[in-house]
Amino acid sequence: MRKKTLFSFFERHKLKVIYVLSVITHFLVTLYRLAPVYDWMLVQALVGFIIPFIGLLTTHWVIEAKGLKERLQITAVTALGLSTGSTLLLLFLRFFRSL
Repeated sequence: MRKKTLFSFFERHKLKVIYVLSVITHFLVTLYRLAPVYDWMLVQALVGFIIPFIGLLTTHWVIEAKGLKERLQITAVTALGLSTGSTLLLLFLRFFRSL
């Protein structure tokens, strides 16, 4: 029986994982940019430490892609995730400003 690991799950659901990681990355990058404004130096340090590890998995898949078609799929899913993250973040900020 095949041992189930987290990475094997990621491999089976690669594009979905890339999409979710792109949305999370967009939120974290925005938090990283806002942290100095509010003097959240510890938050900036932690987020700055986490972001490269999130990007490492996606970068690994781009490098290991078999051809241009697979790389374009990864790029398209990443772009969709980043644009979704941007839209959700703007809606999130608009909601909390209205409170």
